[in-house]
Amino acid sequence: VEHHDRRFATEFEMHTLQRLRRCLGNLHASAHRTGDTHHCRSVVQHHRPAGVAVAADGVEHARRQELGGDLVFVRNPVQLLLQNGDRYQKSGGSPASRLLFGDALQLANGDQVKAMRRRLAPPLSFERISSAYGGLIVDETQAFLDTWPVGTIPGLTQPLMDMLLPILVRMYFGTRGARTQELGQLYLEAIALLPDGLSGFAQVGRGRRYKAAVARLDVAINALLEERLRHDQGESDFAAQFLRLGLSARQVRDELVTMMAASYRTVGMALVQTLRLIAEHPHIDALVAAEVANAPGHVPDPRALSYIGAVVKESLRLCPPAGLMTRTAVTADQLAGWNIPAGASVFVSPWIIQRDARFFPDPLVFRPERWLQDERALPPCAYFPFGAGARSCIGAAMSDVMLRLVIATVTRRFRLAAPPAPRAPAIANGCG
Repeated sequence: VEHHDRRFATEFEMHTLQRLRRCLGNLHASAHRTGDTHHCRSVVQHHRPAGVAVAADGVEHARRQELGGDLVFVRNPVQLLLQNGDRYQKSGGSPASRLLFGDALQLANGDQVKAMRRRLAPPLSFERISSAYGGLIVDETQAFLDTWPVGTIPGLTQPLMDMLLPILVRMYFGTRGARTQELGQLYLEAIALLPDGLSGFAQVGRGRRYKAAVARLDVAINALLEERLRHDQGESDFAAQFLRLGLSARQVRDELVTMMAASYRTVGMALVQTLRLIAEHPHIDALVAAEVANAPGHVPDPRALSYIGAVVKESLRLCPPAGLMTRTAVTADQLAGWNIPAGASVFVSPWIIQRDARFFPDPLVFRPERWLQDERALPPCAYFPFGAGARSCIGAAMSDVMLRLVIATVTRRFRLAAPPAPRAPAIANGCG
């Protein structure tokens, strides 16, 4: 990938993230200022000048009325995601994204989603991920840690993303050595060139380079899948497992490329933010270190890492992977007393709901211990960092296993400390 393509992708991601943070902050402030149900045209006017209604959980406080526009924000997603989920669908993606992701589960809607989820669920269970890939995750993480210097590291985001990429490539495709690096690089080249309709940025030849990058990625993946079809030796990677489930080579390709895109960014950013939070809270760092010290074996049982699991959950509560989720109404519906016309875009924010003091006392405090209590006391959709209902993320268990094992491996060898300025974790060797 040319340097200016990488720079553009990074700058656009930062611009989009900053805009999303402003939007979520405005929505959060408006909800507290005006109550459960209100209009907030100004919050999303940069998207579309239509009227925006915000419906909350108290139906008794909501007025029945037809929406003046087609953008709706919902503070209680139970109806949207659970009760009336079949009346809404996710975006099928742009033509450009379809070129890269094809007809993958995450972009599909309707009955085919339920059927495909049932087929893919067994290899993606917590227990299966732990037993099949626990050793790979720990070994790759340890190899990466061998390159870490003791002292202040100016930034961990990109190094940690670089560490995760070969783990994911090996889990998904079963590659080794140079082939892992080659396939990972081809993926990065394609994703960096993926056009985005919101960017308002046009580069001469960018679309042509994008198509060429996707074609190169397809050649490499198709060659690997052909080898798997010719010589099935019982490999445990996802490509081999999905082929044994009866998926076509094209279906396997689409699912794995889409899973790669979702997990690389989601797990990577969750790992960065969780390590940062551990570094900023020395007493939590000490508790994590104590749990890891008592965990037997080279590869600890992820289920036994209960405190680290609580740390991960609390991190995802404060900073969920998707701060804002969108659904489109397939048919007319009613949410909290509001009449939703067909075609309306309905938004829900885990970021806002998971910071609601009604569900989480002291919601802005990083407190993993809240997850050591009975979670059944929480109402539905009070915590849903990976979505909820039939369209929840199928890779949630995989993310949980990876985060627990990577954090355990890091804290087994290092202690993290965050100096007040600059905001960069300093690493103290935990072995000496």
